[in-house]
Amino acid sequence: MSVNKKKSKQQVKATAKISAMEELLGPNLLTSKDQAVPTDTALKGKALVALYFGASWHQKCQLFDPLLKEFYTEYGRSAKLEIVYMSADSTEAEFNDYFDKMPWTALPIDREGGLTKGRIAHSLNVKGVPVLVVLDAATGYLVSDQAAQEVRRAMTSDGGNEDKAEIIKACKDLVIKWNDTTPLPFHEATLTGGLPSFMQLSIRDKIWTVLKTKWFVIVLILVLKWYKYR
Repeated sequence: MSVNKKKSKQQVKATAKISAMEELLGPNLLTSKDQAVPTDTALKGKALVALYFGASWHQKCQLFDPLLKEFYTEYGRSAKLEIVYMSADSTEAEFNDYFDKMPWTALPIDREGGLTKGRIAHSLNVKGVPVLVVLDAATGYLVSDQAAQEVRRAMTSDGGNEDKAEIIKACKDLVIKWNDTTPLPFHEATLTGGLPSFMQLSIRDKIWTVLKTKWFVIVLILVLKWYKYR
């Protein structure tokens, strides 16, 4: 009888369904550079999970981090949002130094973690940093892959918010919007790669984007030739 009970418990354990977030992110997340906990423990009670694709060496990440930290501590945490850092750091030392300053969790940077990050980035068409992708914690489905731009607009005058009261309202409205959005499986969602569209860029970035295009270079060469021989 005891043998049957033992076998039954083993069978139940073997067939137990893992959560959507554990299936996506793997069995463990880091809560500090030296502390790993089960994914379901780290994300217990969370309604939203934001995957932060970033790197310590990237200037735009360095500029975005203070905004994201303030958004997370002031508005995200209380709204049951957890952030998971998906590191593109070159070395473990870089990761440890950078993550040590972060108030959220991170995907381990071992070989398995690197493979997991690569798989998720491929599924979400992520090709740069900083990118913030918000998922529904219960299903792992996509809520927004434009969250970095949304947070930046809510937290700064870029979104028309000139004072603290407007910023507070914009941030709270953003979290409500995420919670009210119907999450979609990755393969059914329209993926932008998380990077801003041309219309969302600043004037300086729009000019630089145009200058980098091959058509601009071609037109410039033609204009110079025309001016030379006219």
